[in-house]
Amino acid sequence: MTSVTDGTSNTLLVGERPPALDLEYGWQWAGAGYDDGGFGAGDVVLGVRERLSNPGASPDFYRPGNLTDPSHYSHFWSLHSGGGMWLFADGSVRFITYSAGTQTAGTFNGLSTSVLEVLASRADGDIANIN
Repeated sequence: MTSVTDGTSNTLLVGERPPALDLEYGWQWAGAGYDDGGFGAGDVVLGVRERLSNPGASPDFYRPGNLTDPSHYSHFWSLHSGGGMWLFADGSVRFITYSAGTQTAGTFNGLSTSVLEVLASRADGDIANIN
């Protein structure tokens, strides 16, 4: 916990995402994922700008999803209207709207970062406001 220098109440740990329609992706505990190393990307590990393993794929982001669309396994989303529930490092659970996936909160190495990206980093020095 000492390495979470942005503060535990400002750092995400777990995000909500329903499994893929065919139930191949989205398993919390035992996923092999779609990454070549078998580290669980797409299952137990999912980035806030997840990039599928195929070359040239654009990164996906936190946005509404659809259970019947097989492409929606590679981003965070929920069955709640307008956003999803997120677990923070302090143990609290908060609803975060989809705008956090696209709303600019700062910059990192000259690149714009979204509110969700800032919250997903534990030690970048940026603190996002989601209130």
